[in-house]
Amino acid sequence: MTIKNKIIYLLLIIHITISSCATTNDGELILVIVNDATITKDDLIYSLNITHRREDLSSAGRLDIHKYIQKLVDEKLIINEARIAGLENDPEIKNKVNAFILRESVTKLHEEEILSKIKTKDTKSRKEEEKNISDEYLKNLRSKSTININKGLIDEIYKLINEGREIDKNIYDNVIASVNSENLTVKELVKNLSNKKPTKDIKLEQLIDAWIDRKLIDMEALSRNYLNNTEFRKKVTRYEDKLLKNLFIKRIIAPQIRIEEDDLLTYYEKNKSKYLKPVEFKIKQITVKNKEKAQEILDAIQKGSDFSWFAKKFSIDIYSEKGGDAGWLKKESLSEPIKKVIDSLKEGEISPIIEDGDVYRIIKLSERSKETYETFEKVKEDIIRDCFNEKITELINDYINKLKKDSHISINEEEVKRFEAQFNI
Repeated sequence: MTIKNKIIYLLLIIHITISSCATTNDGELILVIVNDATITKDDLIYSLNITHRREDLSSAGRLDIHKYIQKLVDEKLIINEARIAGLENDPEIKNKVNAFILRESVTKLHEEEILSKIKTKDTKSRKEEEKNISDEYLKNLRSKSTININKGLIDEIYKLINEGREIDKNIYDNVIASVNSENLTVKELVKNLSNKKPTKDIKLEQLIDAWIDRKLIDMEALSRNYLNNTEFRKKVTRYEDKLLKNLFIKRIIAPQIRIEEDDLLTYYEKNKSKYLKPVEFKIKQITVKNKEKAQEILDAIQKGSDFSWFAKKFSIDIYSEKGGDAGWLKKESLSEPIKKVIDSLKEGEISPIIEDGDVYRIIKLSERSKETYETFEKVKEDIIRDCFNEKITELINDYINKLKKDSHISINEEEVKRFEAQFNI
């Protein structure tokens, strides 16, 4: 079994029997204690899962689980600092977390009340059945709710629209519709739902109905209190932790960075290889449909016949009238079969026959561009970004190392080794 397949398999089915080792209140096996915080087996599996989606671990050989644990420890230290600084109460965090809870709650509600009840397997029929179930569900929610619509206000707005007049801002705070305890004002209708001023083509009733349906779903989803579910709560906590880590870096660490012009010039000279111009190839090509014809042409050219003449006479591509001259091309613009051959050709050399889809090509490399670098000014924005990333990585590492000196970090080595053994069979 390959490493990649083992990862997929183990992330799905690994369930280490929990012994008498320390566990959380939810019964999760604790692998690491970082001050008052914990890193569990599930946290490690989640980290590996995310890394697997982001990177190809198939060539990693034996996975160093300690490396991933260390990364989790580093993140936990930063997150702890963010909580100590009270960033979890920051409006930016709270608003995003609340929006995430609502979004995930609506998704879970949809799975429970709609998707789980679909019986059809055909894709087209499933969509139709999903819509029918959704419509019926919304109808049921509406029947249990108190909904009010100010038809007089709607008529007043329609009158203004038909007369080509602006909606009076004096009525912006007026409630045009309500669902239970939620109100929709004229201002919110115009700004948030239509994202533009109403016109004759916009049906206010449709916009209001859409708002009512969305509010009904939101209310019902939040009323389910999915936060009481362990897995749901973990998902929210992980999302909040990610926000806290990023905000702490943004507010506390990043402002320490100072980048001067000399820093950029030094970085450019030190890392010049990052700013190489893409290699370009000046090529000629002949394209034919028949491999035997391609071989006949190649044989003639190799005996000294003129490449351009054969291109004009037999090639079926757009460069035939130019004697096969395709001009200067970047490697990324070449087809995959040509990419595999082009680097091995010397200037003036002719390629073997290249099968490229349903055609056959013969390539002549006329010239290869010299290795040159983009000018400082042209890549200055890239240098600023790269230099900033380097500096912030250094600052974060320094900050974490300082935190480690004053932190209590305890790793359950026995369980970590047991876990590692299952990945590195």
